[in-house]
Amino acid sequence: MGCNAIRTSHNVPAPELLELCDKMGFIVIDEIFDKYDNKADLPQGADFLEFAEPNVRNFVMRDRNHPCIVLWSVGNEITDVETNYNGGFKSFRQW
Repeated sequence: MGCNAIRTSHNVPAPELLELCDKMGFIVIDEIFDKYDNKADLPQGADFLEFAEPNVRNFVMRDRNHPCIVLWSVGNEITDVETNYNGGFKSFRQW
């Protein structure tokens, strides 16, 4: 395809990065956090869904109009996808 790509691994990127990618023609995989389940480095006893829902909504709303974004990511390197029949998405279906 003759282009360059950037994956914003494990963190929401700075708005300036996405603006530059739009201008320079980079394509971007926009990622919010490393893991979408109860292992997102939250304190013991914290409710992941309570943490994740507003963060994902704000992330998508903020970055939605950037033409550089070709893929949204909510995590990677997740071993429970291999062993969990629902692929770990059961909790997100409750939203």
